[in-house]
Amino acid sequence: MKVPILEKLLRRTYQDESEITAGQADWDILDMLEKKKYLIPIGDLTIITCPTCRGTGDISWTDIKGRGNIPFSSCVECGIYEVNPKRLRYWNIRLEVILERLVEKLELRGGIQVHVPNLLWRLGRKKNREYLYIRRYDPEERRMFRNELSKMPKAILMTGTKPILEDVRFDHDHTSFSLEGVARLDEQCELVIDFEALRDIIGKEDPVKEKPATIVSKRGSRTAKMEKLVHEIEDHLRVAREHARVTAEQGHIELLPRPSLGELAKRTGLGKMDVSRCLKDPDAHVLRYLWNQADDLKSILK
Repeated sequence: MKVPILEKLLRRTYQDESEITAGQADWDILDMLEKKKYLIPIGDLTIITCPTCRGTGDISWTDIKGRGNIPFSSCVECGIYEVNPKRLRYWNIRLEVILERLVEKLELRGGIQVHVPNLLWRLGRKKNREYLYIRRYDPEERRMFRNELSKMPKAILMTGTKPILEDVRFDHDHTSFSLEGVARLDEQCELVIDFEALRDIIGKEDPVKEKPATIVSKRGSRTAKMEKLVHEIEDHLRVAREHARVTAEQGHIELLPRPSLGELAKRTGLGKMDVSRCLKDPDAHVLRYLWNQADDLKSILK
């Protein structure tokens, strides 16, 4: 059975060094994936499998007059044979690009944040629910995951493949699904989401109930906007503290960059001028305090 290319990529991201070779998929598709930034070329293989007997042999290059440098290999059964240079290509799989495209399709907001380096990402949120992506879920790492997931009991969990999903479901009661179960790459290698299948898993989002029209004073409107910004910066500070803790454990503590005015505007649905006016408002004491704290590592760690 032919395995879809997205599933192949996701299966290989389970490994710390996720790679795919020219012999594991159609060359034209791999070229297109490279152009779409899903893959980054590494170089040429130095060992290759014989296409006839499946034995392995080293690659050697020979300069042939009129043809240039040509790769050859050999095996016990078949002897020396010429190798098509295209078969030697291989790439690193860029999981971060897959996640970026996923965030765009799901229209998540808040930005991608690393919770457990190279293993667990917070992709953003929608309708006040966090979306998390788990790359791997091995027994020796479960305690660390349980600690992280306990902080977000309503989060929706995503895995790359179904086997990892089964491990997650066994340990947790979070709503969860595998990306390979609801997504694919089309002929142009664009990510396509089956939203109907996804709704069956996570449920339909609650529709926004229309509120009766009311006259809101300019002061009241500004206060509501400031409250939105306070909640958004508080959320950023929570993520920034966790980021600082994780990087400190790695020996190089880092401050998560404070969102710009434009980023805050995008996350809250306000205009950039609204954000600027709110920060300058005489009554925005809490907002300005949080805003300054977000740019000070010592304050974040308090």
